[in-house]
Amino acid sequence: MAYSDIDQEVVILKAATEMLQGMVNHSLLMPLSQVEDTNVQFKTDTAATLFNILLVDFLSPVTGKDRPYDLRRQPEEQGFVKTADTTFLFYLRQVIANPLTGHDVTSLKHHVEAFASWLEDSSHIERMNLPSAQMTEAPFAIQRMRYLKLCGNIAKHSFARLGKDQANLLDALATNGVTVKEGHITPVLEEFFAWFHHDLFLYHASTIVEFLNNIRWAIYDYLRLAHLLSETEIEVGTYKFPSYNPPPGVSHDLAKELWWGMMWQHHRKPFFPRFSVDPIMKRRS
Repeated sequence: MAYSDIDQEVVILKAATEMLQGMVNHSLLMPLSQVEDTNVQFKTDTAATLFNILLVDFLSPVTGKDRPYDLRRQPEEQGFVKTADTTFLFYLRQVIANPLTGHDVTSLKHHVEAFASWLEDSSHIERMNLPSAQMTEAPFAIQRMRYLKLCGNIAKHSFARLGKDQANLLDALATNGVTVKEGHITPVLEEFFAWFHHDLFLYHASTIVEFLNNIRWAIYDYLRLAHLLSETEIEVGTYKFPSYNPPPGVSHDLAKELWWGMMWQHHRKPFFPRFSVDPIMKRRS
């Protein structure tokens, strides 16, 4: 049975919710000391690494010979140029362009586009050292989405499974005027990871979590009225339990199940409160 447009929207919103909650939660993140002008800290170094790995999943295209759930095909990555449409934001943009289950998408659009713009912009290090690449006190620039995915993949895989990422890093180095032979790139991966995961990623983590948390809350707000309209009750013996009727047009059995699960989650607000990051954590590019 084919997935209709509204079935696809249910799949997209449920998948996005699960990915966002998998990253923004108190298992990985310390409780906030305040909700205004604050910063976010990971509980452990392992939590930071896991967050980066999970973030790569959110920033990666949906793959497969046949599109799962009849989802639209995302634009192909052109070489090493990455746009937000190669991430799951592409599908949230689909919801924004044609909202079918919720109502006001203003907040969702604002936060999706803000994160997309940030990802597509570049980070700059004024004086970086990569001894294995014979690079000393030299400026280095790289697209944020690119370094985040590189770091997540380096954290997840052994060097033997990083062929594509090695080529990606070689290209980034060449763009910055640094030439490294392909067979000598492995030690450079470790040095790159030290600069961009242990330093820049941890610095930007508060901003990244803020973006993700804002999108999660925007999805919650978008579906709030739909939750109220779909809620009903079922009786099991002498007990009554909440149940949820899917919006008109949701016809696929899986979409109906996903809708029920998503509405059940709406009994609780998102795990993490709304918050704003201290401007000092946004000074570096």
